[in-house]
Amino acid sequence: MRVLKMTFLIVVLSAVTYAQDKPVVSATPPNPTRCSGYVTTGINSQYYGTIANATFFRGYVIPNEVGSKCSRGPWHANVGVWVQKGARVKEVGHEFSDEADVFAGVGRRMQKIDIKVRGQYLNVVGINVANFGGDISTKVTLNEKHTLNISGNYDYYFPTKKGGPTRGHFTFGNIEHTHRWLPRVTVRQKFRVGRDWNGAFG
Repeated sequence: MRVLKMTFLIVVLSAVTYAQDKPVVSATPPNPTRCSGYVTTGINSQYYGTIANATFFRGYVIPNEVGSKCSRGPWHANVGVWVQKGARVKEVGHEFSDEADVFAGVGRRMQKIDIKVRGQYLNVVGINVANFGGDISTKVTLNEKHTLNISGNYDYYFPTKKGGPTRGHFTFGNIEHTHRWLPRVTVRQKFRVGRDWNGAFG
């Protein structure tokens, strides 16, 4: 009986010693890749026009977006599809309210600055346009409920079919204020000013 008890004790101690000698391997890599999908929809009041007061479209549209975002360390990427339909066909220039876009981009955050390059393919009333551009942005935290996102955008666009708009350049400046009103409710206001340097889009 004593021999059996001693043998059992030796086996358990050996197993514990062996387990402690094994190298510890972390199950989670230091910079795991995180991905998420999203679907958005809504209704917006929209106006397309020119400085010369020529109106292409004025009315309500229903934008829908489906996409995916991934990040790993300072790197991030996104890809998605944007489809927009006019809410009422009797609006002025209602044909300009329908739009379908495909987009993708990749960026990197460096300290407080985020830099991103992206591409997009747009189809509006049979006018197919591709554009490539870049964004630079920074976020300013005012307090626990209010933040500002300040950004600048550059786009180079060109037609993909004959008879489309000319090649050109867009530049934009943006300020977006985010207010975390309630734990699950966020309110955003965005101010944007830009210029179409070649006048292809008015």
